[in-house]
Amino acid sequence: MSQLSGICDIQWSDEDVVNADNYEWSDKVWVFHDHGFILGVVLENTLQDAMDELADSGKIKSFCVDDDITENNIPNHYQCLGNDCSFYDTESICFSVISKPAFSLRRLCN
Repeated sequence: MSQLSGICDIQWSDEDVVNADNYEWSDKVWVFHDHGFILGVVLENTLQDAMDELADSGKIKSFCVDDDITENNIPNHYQCLGNDCSFYDTESICFSVISKPAFSLRRLCN
């Protein structure tokens, strides 16, 4: 997994946001993508919490690995994520952290 300095031309919408209800408590917005294709947008304070939330949402289900993994043979690019502690191949997942947008009650209610 790698961090990009900017998200360039990557477009995302409200449907990509995994946990909009966490807006009030989170300080950061994490934008996850695979070669520019949006995987999800997560409102969390830490990368680990954001990755766990993304895994729990099912948005990176295709990255889940079914390999027979033991504590002695975990590849570096595999991470144990989510509430069910499944292993995910995160090698091609990139992320950017952006400023949290201003809250808009009008937009929320429309």
